[in-house]
Amino acid sequence: MSKILIVEDNKDILYTNRTMLELNGYEVLSAESVGAAEKICRETGGISLIILDIMLPDGSGLDFCRELRETSDVKILFLSALDTSKDVIEGFRAGGDDYLEKPYHMEELLLRVKSLLRRKNIGDSKSEFGNIIFHDYSFGAEFNGRDLLLRQKEYAILKFLCDNKGEYFTAKEIFEVVWGVADADTSEIQPFYNSISSLKEKTAGTGVEIAHEKSRGYSAVIR
Repeated sequence: MSKILIVEDNKDILYTNRTMLELNGYEVLSAESVGAAEKICRETGGISLIILDIMLPDGSGLDFCRELRETSDVKILFLSALDTSKDVIEGFRAGGDDYLEKPYHMEELLLRVKSLLRRKNIGDSKSEFGNIIFHDYSFGAEFNGRDLLLRQKEYAILKFLCDNKGEYFTAKEIFEVVWGVADADTSEIQPFYNSISSLKEKTAGTGVEIAHEKSRGYSAVIR
């Protein structure tokens, strides 16, 4: 049984996440501050994953992550209401393994937990599409050494389309895959259109274009 530590000062979120993880067979510890989390890490062995909020009452989750990285390679999943590209990048620079923005679907949290626990400590794995390099473990993408500063969903959309080169997918199909929502209603998928608009701006000039045909949907092409 994998042991997970949740560090979260919002009692409702803490209770919900803890309950869901326990129902899925995990042993769960919890802390509402950096100090409490540090104490648990000192006194408890065998922690496989830390689900870590960034904004905590007695300090920053980023600083706590940096401290942990001096002595531990435990997997770290950041949860935060902060949603700018800078915050995401800082999370990875601090040593985080993944990042999930609040609010999120519980199914997505469980999938990310399972994915992190499956990972082996073998360093970053890279893949390429045209001139864009994907860092599969840090969920980042770069062009000519420049970080494209993709947000979580933007990365997922681009990677999905590039992995399925030549195929077209409707907005609804992509939304259901990336957001993890089955049978999404048309009224629910506006976040996809927001992400695709931003993604097209960020990939402009890379040689990788997101093509759109009204009757077919979206596809990644190399120009």
